[in-house]
Amino acid sequence: MAAAALAAALTLAVLLPAAAFAGETEGDSGDYLPELRVLFYSATLEEPAVDAAMSFLRSRLPPSPEGWPPVARAYFGALEGLRAKYSGGLFDKLAHLKTAIVTLRDLPERNPGSLEILFLRFSLFHQVPGFFGLRHTVGPDLGRLVSMLESGADPAVPPDIRRDMVLYLLGCGEADAAQIGRLEMVLVRQTAER
Repeated sequence: MAAAALAAALTLAVLLPAAAFAGETEGDSGDYLPELRVLFYSATLEEPAVDAAMSFLRSRLPPSPEGWPPVARAYFGALEGLRAKYSGGLFDKLAHLKTAIVTLRDLPERNPGSLEILFLRFSLFHQVPGFFGLRHTVGPDLGRLVSMLESGADPAVPPDIRRDMVLYLLGCGEADAAQIGRLEMVLVRQTAER
């Protein structure tokens, strides 16, 4: 029974909007990012797309993810989280989740200006069961995301993508009443700017 509950808890549904990520990291041309984002969104919807996204990353970047630009590593970590979701066996789920956690754990702190990297970590970590010890990042990440979205930080993120991020944050169940109000104001401002 405990194994079934754990397996159910590890069914991670990283529900990120189709174009919920933008920007490029310093020193990274990011020319692969538009296609990667589409592949990643497909991977949130169906298992075969995870392998397609991973193959795409490996075809465009050096062999080892450690040598990849930070945003590509963030996608790699999020894709590993999706592999955990789709894996049938408990040990496979745990192995993929461990890789995802290790990959994403410190990436936003090393790249504090990247809204995209922070959003990828938040969208995975807020769904991981509390006994993995990641809950301490969820609240602060959400706070940073709200502030970044309010201030317009990371200007490489287009308005429609920011809107998708705001909608995700409003629907994820993590925001408190004050954060919901702030996010709703961001939506009002975005609508007025259109």
